[in-house]
Amino acid sequence: MFLLRGGVFPSYESQLDEIAFQRGYGAVQQNPWLIAWYRYTWVIQELTEFGRQIIEAEDPRSETAVDGLRRFQALFDAGDVIDLAKRSDPSL
Repeated sequence: MFLLRGGVFPSYESQLDEIAFQRGYGAVQQNPWLIAWYRYTWVIQELTEFGRQIIEAEDPRSETAVDGLRRFQALFDAGDVIDLAKRSDPSL
């Protein structure tokens, strides 16, 4: 899932990695619904983690809170996890 084109990541290390994977595991038919589900699950985990980092900070200006906010906002950037989940969703 991590090494194949169209898997979890939008790119993969190299075609040689994919060939080695196929040799070891055989031809794998990817399920686009499962890839989308995995990516959406990842989005929820990231939103929760960074949101908690912000909310639980004693001082909203602390390094922890500021880092959490920066990372939370970055989730909405093009090419980040929300964008990847939406692009992989076969229903969209």
